[in-house]
Amino acid sequence: MGNGEGQLLVRGFTQNYIQVLINGIPTNDPESNAVYWSNWGAVSANAGSIQIQRGAGSSLYGAGSFGGSFNILTENANPYPYYSLHGSVGSPMNTLFGGSLSTGLI
Repeated sequence: MGNGEGQLLVRGFTQNYIQVLINGIPTNDPESNAVYWSNWGAVSANAGSIQIQRGAGSSLYGAGSFGGSFNILTENANPYPYYSLHGSVGSPMNTLFGGSLSTGLI
């Protein structure tokens, strides 16, 4: 796998037999039904919840969901402006700092 690539298995089925959705929108390739995770790098930072449904009972999502379905629901945008800073201090190699800034809904 390349940089940023991953693999998802549900009940032993590869991601070619799992329907992957973001906010209910399918992200699988229409021809091979594969999922290219490198295209969705920022989704994990904005994930509000993840829903996994196993088995062919998820026929609502189409034939690609034979092994199950995997739905990532993102968080809603904050309507108000805000900023935040956060940090984590450990050994010198594990010190992390970050921040968030939002203008709110414009």
